[in-house]
Amino acid sequence: MTEKIEITDDLEKVTTAVTAITATEAGIADLVLKYDKVIFPVETSKGMIDAKKARAEIRAPRFTIENLRKEAKAPVIALGKSIQAVAADLTAQIRQIEDPIVAQIEVEEKRVADAEQKVIDDELKRIEEIQSRISGLFETVETFIRDGNTDTNFIANCIDAYKAKPVDGSFVEFRDDAQKTWDAGLVLLEAHLEKTIESNAAAVKAAADAEELRVLREEKEKRDAADAKEEKRKADIKAELERVAAAVKPIEEQLDSVGITGVEAESVKDAITGQPYQTAPQVDEETQHIETLQPDYVVPYPGSNSIVETLAMHYETDIGTAVEWLHKVAHEIGEKA
Repeated sequence: MTEKIEITDDLEKVTTAVTAITATEAGIADLVLKYDKVIFPVETSKGMIDAKKARAEIRAPRFTIENLRKEAKAPVIALGKSIQAVAADLTAQIRQIEDPIVAQIEVEEKRVADAEQKVIDDELKRIEEIQSRISGLFETVETFIRDGNTDTNFIANCIDAYKAKPVDGSFVEFRDDAQKTWDAGLVLLEAHLEKTIESNAAAVKAAADAEELRVLREEKEKRDAADAKEEKRKADIKAELERVAAAVKPIEEQLDSVGITGVEAESVKDAITGQPYQTAPQVDEETQHIETLQPDYVVPYPGSNSIVETLAMHYETDIGTAVEWLHKVAHEIGEKA
């Protein structure tokens, strides 16, 4: 109650001050009419006196207004404080009944907001899990292919297992997307199986080709080695024949000079054809039968090189030994002659 009385007193003081200040407005209007734009001859004594009187007359209402402002300021400040105190007291009284109601409202609003947010979060989580499952379908296939397993039976079994788990209703509104991803994964798996079969077949063929090439190379190496050996053998024979040609020639001349005929001629013939020399050769019945079937013709002279080579090959000996045998034959024939 005291605060209310103080507010009333302050309002009266302020009202009085405002009324007094307002009352000066008419006097100020008169001063404007009287002195606005007036030029005083202040260079003269009378002009200076008149200017100072005018200044004093004009200052009077200004000082009055300033004093009234100061007098009114204190009650205005006090009025503001009083109003603030009264307002704070009234606000506190109101908050006593308002705050509990606000608290109830805020609690319920928070509960509703939390429930709504939970629904949103649960829905987002559900969608994220389904999307993750859809992505996982393709990622599983890609990982399987990247592992590079080349066992076609194993891959085929995995494809069968994949087909045994088709897209079901658990993907709800994303079932179409899941089905497309699942189909794409199956296409990749079947393509991987086909590619692996082709790759394995190519590997088998490459291995077979490599083995065939190895065998061919090995056979060629053997043939080349045999050919080289044969060429060397022929070269050695040729060199040996050339070496002993001079030694064989005297034997031929000696045979010609002694005029070998009859049984002795047959013995030489046997030596030339590679048959072992016998002073009294024995011919079995089969040989006699074969000889009766042979036509009667004279064998042309094959040359010394052919004779020595044939003799060495027949008895599987070297050229030098064959030449020694021929020397021995010629010597024995010479003695008999």
